[in-house]
Amino acid sequence: MKRFSISPVVILSVILFLVFSCSEKEQYNFIGKGNPPAKKPDFYEGQGVDANGNGAPDYIVRNGRFIGSVSGKDFGPATLENFNARKSTRPASIKPSPVKPLAIPAAAANIQYANYANFRNYYYYSVRQFLDATGWTLTSTRSHELPEDIKNKIRKIGDYLHDHYTYGEYKSFDGIGQDDDHVFDCDDFAGLMYRMGREAGLEMYIISLPTHWANAVRYGNTLYTVEPQGIRVKYRDTSKFGNLTVADYARYTEQIVVEK
Repeated sequence: MKRFSISPVVILSVILFLVFSCSEKEQYNFIGKGNPPAKKPDFYEGQGVDANGNGAPDYIVRNGRFIGSVSGKDFGPATLENFNARKSTRPASIKPSPVKPLAIPAAAANIQYANYANFRNYYYYSVRQFLDATGWTLTSTRSHELPEDIKNKIRKIGDYLHDHYTYGEYKSFDGIGQDDDHVFDCDDFAGLMYRMGREAGLEMYIISLPTHWANAVRYGNTLYTVEPQGIRVKYRDTSKFGNLTVADYARYTEQIVVEK
């Protein structure tokens, strides 16, 4: 019986037909080696990618990968899927809070203070001993010399007090303004400016004068006095910051007062 030989061309044609008729997955299993086709990048080579809306590129696309623009670290494939995952999981930066100054500078920590039945939540330091211990001076006529950033903080606090409270003779004796009718005596104004100033990072103090409380803020080696009672004009409405300093009688300041 006559035998028919199958030529190599026929065999190759059959193999190619089987390969190209298989699905992509079947091709991979049929061949049995190599890697599946790489997913095409969604970002172009060299593109800077701002993933967190901070105005600067977090990644640079290199060879289809997200490379950290600062660290140089590989953050995976440059695909929208990876981009969205990193965008949603990266923790947001936390804005630092102002550092609250110490109530009393170290140089004055050993000065003997006084306590009183009224306003018992405060310590009272002799102004003369306080200034001698720290080497500071106290002025009531030069607050216009303060830097604008300090003046702006005082303006905001003073204008807040002006807008929310009115002056009256009722005393709360706590210095933090808890009067239900929003009527403040000088101690309330000074106590609240003290607290708000310290929360804003100012080295704020209360000064006790004969029949009056006001405030002083430290800049350098000087305590500049300021009036918390904006009863005549708001800080934002005056062109000369010094117009709202405590009157010249602040030279009669008796005590530096701080909250316990």
